[in-house]
Amino acid sequence: MAHAQQGAALQNFNIEMVKCLEELHQSREELECRIKHEEAEQRKIQADLDVLQRRLQQLTTSLAKKVATRVEYDRVIAQTEDALQAIVDSSKTLVSATRKSAADIQKLVGHVG
Repeated sequence: MAHAQQGAALQNFNIEMVKCLEELHQSREELECRIKHEEAEQRKIQADLDVLQRRLQQLTTSLAKKVATRVEYDRVIAQTEDALQAIVDSSKTLVSATRKSAADIQKLVGHVG
């Protein structure tokens, strides 16, 4: 009888062991599915990140060129404004000198006549 009980207990343990192994396999398969899903998501995010990094590099290069061009525009504008101001100043001086000369001539003509 003791052998029969031991055999029955052993058979129950075997059944329980098989059940535990099946649960472990099922848990592993579920984990495998989650891993595959996350790996796929990781690949997609990495691809998106690669695209964004390339675009960021393009924008950085483009902005650097545009900023350099803007600096050149600022330089040319400042030089042109300075030159224009010099012309205005020279014109004022010329007008003033011309008026003075004209006034001097008028004085001479007035004295001559």
